[in-house]
Amino acid sequence: CPECGLYVQRVDLEKLSAECLPCSETKKKVFVFCFDCLREWRNPDVQSNSCGNGACTFTALLQGCPTINVQNAAVHGCPNVRACPNCEALTQHCQKGCSNISCPNCNYTFCFRCLGLDENHTGGLQGCSIAERQKVSGNKVYEKREQLDDEDYLLVLQTQLEMENR
Repeated sequence: CPECGLYVQRVDLEKLSAECLPCSETKKKVFVFCFDCLREWRNPDVQSNSCGNGACTFTALLQGCPTINVQNAAVHGCPNVRACPNCEALTQHCQKGCSNISCPNCNYTFCFRCLGLDENHTGGLQGCSIAERQKVSGNKVYEKREQLDDEDYLLVLQTQLEMENR
């Protein structure tokens, strides 16, 4: 449990929500948290697969987005969406040119393939392996483009993905 540190086992492994009985007793109300992001459950529907925390929603997108399947692209085989290693803003690669990109939010330059710093990135694609799919910690503070809230920002990215996959 993120609140008290006690071990909590999920009753239903299909659900992300978990109830901590000691915290519920102490708080005099049911305390439910997300088993994925370890934050208090914010969605009124505890049966949902979304806890309502932006970082967890972003992680779901990062884990489930399609893989770039453009032959001869520098980013072929990479997830379609990445989180900036500096500010965790979600971003996409144009799928043309080299694998280095600048985050549109904080201008941090990194390799879309290995997530390494541009200044430390050497050896071209031969020395660069594709990094695993990311999880967003939610600990890094960033101002989202155009000051969109988490749900609107996610909707914009999902719409972009849908348009690209048509």
